[in-house]
Amino acid sequence: MLASCAVLLLSGCGATSSKTTIADTVAFYEQHAVVLGRSIEALQQGAPHGSIEAELRQQLKVAGVSFYPAEAGVSDFGYITLSRSGSTNPEHSVSLMYFADYDRSMLPYWTGQVFDTCGPEAADAVAHPKPNISQVYCRINDEWLVVETFTPSS
Repeated sequence: MLASCAVLLLSGCGATSSKTTIADTVAFYEQHAVVLGRSIEALQQGAPHGSIEAELRQQLKVAGVSFYPAEAGVSDFGYITLSRSGSTNPEHSVSLMYFADYDRSMLPYWTGQVFDTCGPEAADAVAHPKPNISQVYCRINDEWLVVETFTPSS
């Protein structure tokens, strides 16, 4: 496990399909885990953001990368956009989050439902969101989570 704490978000939105699902994002993680791990390590070791973005754009065909180093007690975090959202649902995105040290004590501060696995319960929470809930989080493993963000129902 890496010593420093970091968060990496990979955001994906349905551009050509109706929407990217939790299952799609888990499959993306499984297919690209090695490249994602190398990219995280490079960013944590101070590699230039632009070079990592260029590598991910070329290798994974992502739309963009943002990485913000830790400051004032906030962990490193970043975003990798897989695709832009379609015009039919601009408030929808699916993100892959990386935590070097997954801190379960932070969960009460997250706005959304949290699931220990990315199974049917998490997918159902997206399909049938509770009022005022705009995010569903589910764990892939001890370092990776999927976050699906959508327009909350009223």
